[in-house]
Amino acid sequence: MIGYIRVLNRVLTEATKAREKLNDAERSLNLAQRDLEQVRKELSDIFDPTRYGAQGEWKKLQNLCLKKDTGG
Repeated sequence: MIGYIRVLNRVLTEATKAREKLNDAERSLNLAQRDLEQVRKELSDIFDPTRYGAQGEWKKLQNLCLKKDTGG
């Protein structure tokens, strides 16, 4: 009977480890899918004429602060 309990405990421990690995993998997959969706959105925005121009020509200026002194 004691041997049976030890085997059962070992199986439960391995099952718990496997469940944790599965949960970690699912979390990683969800993060990767969210990142992929964000990249796809950014890519579609690059070629949106209302965002960065028809050819994405203004994308290089994203997050760039331009300053020009005029007057004197």
